[in-house]
Amino acid sequence: MIEGRHDEALKENQRKRDLDPLWPGSFGAGAQILYLARRYDRGMELARKALQLDPNFSAVHATLGLLYEQQARLAEAIEEFQSTLKGDPGSSVGLASLAHVYAVAGQAQEAERLLRQLQQNTGRGYTSAYQVAAVYAGLRQTDQAIAWLNNAVGDRDPWVRWLKGDPRFDEMRADPRVAELLHRLGLPP
Repeated sequence: MIEGRHDEALKENQRKRDLDPLWPGSFGAGAQILYLARRYDRGMELARKALQLDPNFSAVHATLGLLYEQQARLAEAIEEFQSTLKGDPGSSVGLASLAHVYAVAGQAQEAERLLRQLQQNTGRGYTSAYQVAAVYAGLRQTDQAIAWLNNAVGDRDPWVRWLKGDPRFDEMRADPRVAELLHRLGLPP
């Protein structure tokens, strides 16, 4: 998935779903692969299947929010990210995703308010530098986004591995600093 080998990742995910068809995480992981593969409709099918198995699976609500966002269904994305935070109030991923979608929706003040909250949480628990970078990307503050991506690489933030395919960073892909970050991660641009 991280290397962009989506068909292989989906094949392995299907094996997992076949072995354990009642675990919602298998369907949620498949939805994440499909998000990065930009196959949003199929990703939504798997996310919904996961939520049928466990309606309170906050990570799947976050994935469904990402899928909605890429389909420009921003109100539904906001609702899913809010559901993520209801299930996991301390989630930096949920908070950052909500801030990002507010930025994309033109609600910069709300995005910046949530961004300040995220940054205040740094040091008091896990805050993903990669997710903070995504908020800056949504606000189109490329220099700040790159700075936080550098932090994510330095911190070995597990989310930074999504950089190669994450659509939230598409507008920054032409920036040579993104290619350098991918090189540092051992991923081809």
